[in-house]
Amino acid sequence: MRPRYGCGQCMNDGVQALQKVSRLTLGTAARGLSYGVANRDGVVSDVIATMILERALHCKISCFDTASAYGLSEQRLGKWMKTTGARPQ
Repeated sequence: MRPRYGCGQCMNDGVQALQKVSRLTLGTAARGLSYGVANRDGVVSDVIATMILERALHCKISCFDTASAYGLSEQRLGKWMKTTGARPQ
């Protein structure tokens, strides 16, 4: 099976290379805004959002679907990455 490459490119010693990403992508809309027809609880707490991100990283999920339209999603993801030093591989 061929490795999958996708969204995001990285620079390595000035040479551009595609970054390997996981087969699964974690959607982050519900971590940034009240999302979903059945959502009665609103935006998940910072604690729950962090637990979800840590579990995703543990499961080798390295692609996160986020956008400025997802409310606080990008900020939460960035804060988590900065605070923990976590970088999806």
